[in-house]
Amino acid sequence: MLHTTLNPQLFPSWDCFYKHYTIVSVEGSSRKCLLRINRLNDTKALLLALARAYQTAQRQYKQWRQRVWFPLFDELRAFANKEKEVKFHVRPTHEYKPYKNQTWWEYSLSYEKEYGWSYSFSWIEEPAKKLHHDLGQKFYELDNYQKKFSSREATLEKLLSKTLFDFVDEKYPRNWLRENPFSAKVVKIELLGDEYWFCVKMNRHGQPYWENFIWQNNQTDTFKITKK
Repeated sequence: MLHTTLNPQLFPSWDCFYKHYTIVSVEGSSRKCLLRINRLNDTKALLLALARAYQTAQRQYKQWRQRVWFPLFDELRAFANKEKEVKFHVRPTHEYKPYKNQTWWEYSLSYEKEYGWSYSFSWIEEPAKKLHHDLGQKFYELDNYQKKFSSREATLEKLLSKTLFDFVDEKYPRNWLRENPFSAKVVKIELLGDEYWFCVKMNRHGQPYWENFIWQNNQTDTFKITKK
């Protein structure tokens, strides 16, 4: 089981705690995860645990956005003018150092034909007239909250990706790649209903390596072409 929260007080000592768990760093991120040590000795068990946690994180994030985030987004979008833009004001609650007495945010929610709806903000001085402040403050708080969902999903995705590559390397070690640099071999890993596909590629130095070219096959559109 992959843990995001765990109470160390459940263990009689820190030595006992670290006999069972270890902290794993995530490449390219400051985030860390807590894993059972015995998982690291079994790549298949680790893959199953990571895939299960990753799918759960994806499902929770999707459900939260549909239930909480999108309704608020739609409510603010309803205020957009003919230019498809709405502005609203927010008093940030996170820690920051004010610049030139600019202690408020002015969000701009706008629509572009090529990209759809997007939003940005700029620092401003406290406005005399606060636009859609109540909804804006809720938007600000939820925007910060959703970053926890997206960050957890991204962290698990990186860990799962690394472990999948480790699994492929176990099956086809570096020696195999050196002996088969032009192999057309394709590897498919089926994991809790998802599919992950790998193939052999060459880098700019002429060295073979494994590349993941399909991630979670259930998100892939399939077109079947037949004769008329």
